[in-house]
Amino acid sequence: MKALSVAFKFWWSGRNILLFYYFCANLLNMRSRYILFALTWVFFQYSFGQDVAFSQRYVTSPYLNPALTGIFNGSVRVNAQYRNQWANQLDFGFQSFAASGDINYDLNLFKSTSRDLLGLGIYFVNDRIEGIDFNTNFIALSGAFHKSLNPKNSHYLGFGFQFGVLQKNINYEQTNFGDQFNHVDAYSFPTNEPVPANNFAVEDLSIGLLHLINPVRNVELQTGIAFHHLTVPNVSFFRFSEVYDRNSLIPKFTFHTAASIKTGAYTHVIPRLIVTAQNPFVDVEMGVNMKMSTFSTEDYVFHGGLGVHIVRDLETVAIASLVPFVGVQVKNLLLGMSYDIGINQIYHHTRNFSTFEFSVSYLGENENEALFCPRF
Repeated sequence: MKALSVAFKFWWSGRNILLFYYFCANLLNMRSRYILFALTWVFFQYSFGQDVAFSQRYVTSPYLNPALTGIFNGSVRVNAQYRNQWANQLDFGFQSFAASGDINYDLNLFKSTSRDLLGLGIYFVNDRIEGIDFNTNFIALSGAFHKSLNPKNSHYLGFGFQFGVLQKNINYEQTNFGDQFNHVDAYSFPTNEPVPANNFAVEDLSIGLLHLINPVRNVELQTGIAFHHLTVPNVSFFRFSEVYDRNSLIPKFTFHTAASIKTGAYTHVIPRLIVTAQNPFVDVEMGVNMKMSTFSTEDYVFHGGLGVHIVRDLETVAIASLVPFVGVQVKNLLLGMSYDIGINQIYHHTRNFSTFEFSVSYLGENENEALFCPRF
């Protein structure tokens, strides 16, 4: 019954979001993370498992949707990004790092003139709280098949899957409990807290779908949906305890759509929408980037844009952050920088909870201009 309930929620969310996409497509013919909960994981019987989220969502694109594996304009793609969240506002900020690499192969199935693609990739994500030395690591292999639906190779339908291992660990030497305090100047007494094993790993499975099309001249449209954590992994450190034995990672649904609209000889406007639902939390990201090349070449390209995060948590719906972004491409190397300006009033704090993020990407030689994929 639990599996049926999860499946129904996915179907209902996907139905409504796909109706919205259909509306946008006809018009074109088109995080705030809540891992503050992680700070209290060891003190509560139950908690909500939340995933690491980046503002430059398309840099490590297979992490956003497995079906994005191998769908890019080139032969090989290597990416890395670093996020330093709330380092100046909290005693222990969050540091996140991701790296990925993927390639695509021409399949030419059924002896057709269309260009079918097989994408293969691997990525790694690390999320770390330094003060208590709490680490979450995730490594995954992803694969995707993209079927070309027309001879011009400008219309693709893809399916992707991802299998990974999620690992968590904490250094108990960096943690203190109330019964350790010696009532003078140190936490030197032994503790009676039921401290579990400090390291474990679980398997994880995700799938995704992707649709890419050029509906009209000078417009490219991409949309996808992904279903993460289908195995509902148990991420409790107390997995062997009779009382606190389970903390399931909440299944996550992701919808994303983006368009590339050529507005001039050297300019493109790229609006995008990303909706992430990990019940009861919802993150809606809306934004637009502008891409400006020089002298009709892709060797030197400037990217700039602005996004906004609207978040629903346990009790409120509010604007969490504004995200200005700049990026520079020199031939095959891309550098990007974004800064989350935290404005969410749920923090009730006089200091500004903001976040810096940096990315670097390398793309192989261009091979198919129709394979539109946002780069940041």
